[in-house]
Amino acid sequence: MDLKEFQTVQKYEEEDLDIAERIEYFGTEIVVPKQIYGPMEDTDLSIRFLRSWLQTLAKNHQQNPIYSQENPLRVMEMGCGSGALSFYVVSRLEQLKIPFYHMGIDINPMAIKACKYTSKLNGFSNNVRFKCGSFFEPLGTPEEKRSYDIIIFNPPYLASEAKTITRENRKLIDLAWEGGPEGNEITLEFFKIMSPFLSPKGEIMIISSGSVDQIPILSYFEKLNIKIVETLKKHVFFEDIILYHGKREP
Repeated sequence: MDLKEFQTVQKYEEEDLDIAERIEYFGTEIVVPKQIYGPMEDTDLSIRFLRSWLQTLAKNHQQNPIYSQENPLRVMEMGCGSGALSFYVVSRLEQLKIPFYHMGIDINPMAIKACKYTSKLNGFSNNVRFKCGSFFEPLGTPEEKRSYDIIIFNPPYLASEAKTITRENRKLIDLAWEGGPEGNEITLEFFKIMSPFLSPKGEIMIISSGSVDQIPILSYFEKLNIKIVETLKKHVFFEDIILYHGKREP
């Protein structure tokens, strides 16, 4: 494909995405369609954690290289949205030359289209994959279904507004914040089915809100034998955004 053909294809792909904005995010040009959110305060909190996590990973890998092309670091982002967190992680892993296998999942088809376009736009490797569907349902091949070393999830964590948002007027973008009647239902559903997809020594990073009941969430950490090793918080307007970093204990 020559440059003119590429530009023509790019033009039609962008029109199909209905792009609201393009942003430069930690060295990656990310496209954000109108029906998904770009990076926000909870994304910033996640980056704060992931920056530190990657530094520790790099140090450990340098001392004891356990990841290889045959045994790559397996990374999943559930609810990937614009892909900001996925692209931050995989770009750093490429810089660090740590072999990895990545999977991003989102229920919003426009988010997956945007992530695939951003991936192509920035020339990311074939190890970056995105699939559309609910939770782990899109995983089809044995390779996709294998357990992951880290699962990143910034779920919808606010209570639904049943009086103003109905089945008739709900938009795709509402899927990004509606966490259920109490605000934690999506998170709890994730915990119910997550266990087979997290490796025996796997880690999770998950976001929640201080405005919803944390007790059921903390109970799942204990039930799944995942030790919370770090909790970060950021106060924004009316709530505390909470980040839990957990490690599965053997």
